[in-house]
Amino acid sequence: MPIHFHVDQTEFMMKSFKNDGQIKTEKKSKWKKALGDIQSVAGYDKFSSPLSQLRLLAKLWSMKNRIKSSLDVLMHVHGHQIFIDGVFNGDPHPGNILQLDDGRLGLIDYGQVKRLDTDDRLALSKLFLVFEKGIEEERHGKIANALRDLGFRTQRDRTDVIASLGILFFDTNALCRKAGYLNPQEYFKDLNALDPIVSVPEKAVMVVRTCLLLRGMGSLLQTEVRASEFWAVHAKKALQEEKEKSEKNKRTNTV
Repeated sequence: MPIHFHVDQTEFMMKSFKNDGQIKTEKKSKWKKALGDIQSVAGYDKFSSPLSQLRLLAKLWSMKNRIKSSLDVLMHVHGHQIFIDGVFNGDPHPGNILQLDDGRLGLIDYGQVKRLDTDDRLALSKLFLVFEKGIEEERHGKIANALRDLGFRTQRDRTDVIASLGILFFDTNALCRKAGYLNPQEYFKDLNALDPIVSVPEKAVMVVRTCLLLRGMGSLLQTEVRASEFWAVHAKKALQEEKEKSEKNKRTNTV
């Protein structure tokens, strides 16, 4: 469904970039940088005047911000499904997400639903609390241990490789880009060559798939998405609810 632009907002933005009839070219350049390769946008070259080009940039900026807002909602929705409900759609690609006329999102095609039992949810929750505290090199030992606790095994049990794989699977592509790779597939291939994966816990497979698909949408927007920034709050809630449930059961048993 096409996204309709808010003309009033666009015109307001346009007025703020006029100065005695002259377009502030530095603002236009800033927008172009934020939006990426604007020259690749179909029809951009047909807008010959700076004012027309800036109007197009304003519309694209507005659209990008609204899509980013929708992606934030999607991350939180799937975080709640995984950590709280224990039932989630493992195939949230863009074709399974609709924007409704009233602005809400419609999620369809739950043909790859995955269920997680309580132990699975809590194990994954603990992993995301580790990610939330940072992915710097000095934390790789704790990240690798959390992955081992979850059931990940590699042939040589290299802490650096296990941690890097976990960060790639569950959180962010930051290390991939830092290492100079153009895509995560090549990065994964080289990590696996250094220390081949022997075992991946079944409970993690669809969570990883879901995470990669949602983060891929961020890549299309040239926006880095860290899953832990969205999912850690749901992981904390899951652990807290389980703690309260356990304490309640203890009190009941002692009465």
